[in-house]
Amino acid sequence: MAKIGLINPTSKRRNYQGLAKLSATMPPHWMAVRAAHLRNQGHTVTVCDCEVQCAFPENYTDMDRVEIMPSGVHPHAFIHEQAGIDAIEDKLLTLEDNGRIVSTVLQLDFDPGPVSPDWDGFDLTNYDCHNWHGWGVPKRYPYGTLASSVSCPYNCDFCNIKNYYNTKFGFRDLALVKAELTTLYNQGVRNIKMMDELFVVNGERLLEFCGMLQDTGYDDLNIWGYARLDCLMKMDWQESWSIPKHYGINWLCLGIESGNRTIRAANGKGDYSNDKVITLVKTLHDHGIAVLGNFMFGFPDDTASTMQETLDLATTLNCEYSNFYCVVPYPGTETELYAKRQGWEFPPNPSAYSQYAYDFQPLPTHTLTAGEVLTFRDNAWQQYHTSTAYLSMMKEKFGGGVEADITAMTKIPLERELLK
Repeated sequence: MAKIGLINPTSKRRNYQGLAKLSATMPPHWMAVRAAHLRNQGHTVTVCDCEVQCAFPENYTDMDRVEIMPSGVHPHAFIHEQAGIDAIEDKLLTLEDNGRIVSTVLQLDFDPGPVSPDWDGFDLTNYDCHNWHGWGVPKRYPYGTLASSVSCPYNCDFCNIKNYYNTKFGFRDLALVKAELTTLYNQGVRNIKMMDELFVVNGERLLEFCGMLQDTGYDDLNIWGYARLDCLMKMDWQESWSIPKHYGINWLCLGIESGNRTIRAANGKGDYSNDKVITLVKTLHDHGIAVLGNFMFGFPDDTASTMQETLDLATTLNCEYSNFYCVVPYPGTETELYAKRQGWEFPPNPSAYSQYAYDFQPLPTHTLTAGEVLTFRDNAWQQYHTSTAYLSMMKEKFGGGVEADITAMTKIPLERELLK
């Protein structure tokens, strides 16, 4: 059996600029799963999360093998972590010189479904949730993660998440998930992110998950997860949606992406009208569930007019928080292949793929430059989160303290090399 070291790199300060303190410091879920998998095989495993550990462990020189695992919030976006990976590799050169193995893990080589994360070696009080996830709760830490499924059943053009998992999409045994939740709860965790690439797949599974939550008896959880619009549109709202909120599912993140129906459908997000999106978000709000809206600018067929449609839809929905992203050519995606065929300029280095980084560079469109897309995105984010309608709604829902937090957030400068 071998001595194996697992390391989670970090490029957070570089990638987020002044917004770093508002983003989550998330426990490296898949590294904890990998640790459990290796320990089950009889190996001795040491873990190091550079996100929260400043000192590099001296005992890594004694390891037979070291695996660098850039598997944070979005394991498909490992390219964001390249600066952190490079820094670790530089420190581990002596290991390679001594015949040991140093590798960067960009894909799980086992089925993680039956494996529960092993949090031995992690102090979960070091982790805190996103600022928005913490609105209305006593504190942002400790922060924990659960996975009720593995991989994703859909194929969006701009996403390559399936490349990370060595298995098809599948649900995990809820008895395992319940035991994992109990472990987190006993360590004081109340704020939880569902690591599922798609948490809400259908109503039946959601109710089964809520039944598991009911069995635990925990009544103070603060859970968020991803949901897909066309999946939610198929559900029976009258019977289902008073239940999730009751058991602590307080937030759902919706991949709305575009306000233009044709662009949504062309990129694998389903074919439905904006009126249906508006009705859906209102239904969630009526059942007490806060919405995190994800929107994207810079799809190949985006114009200034269609991007304005996206901002207009976001403004109409008035979600409790909205992420505005730009399209980038992640490795292995249909978007990357399309951009190559068009001869478009790619981000010149790994950090230029990171949405909030100083040197971030999105793709152009057929009618807009990369700079025009980025300018629209940054202005849209400010316009949305400083609007009177948004701030008034947030004050009414969460109180004046949250309104002040949002105002302070919008004053944090985000420098852009591309726009200078």
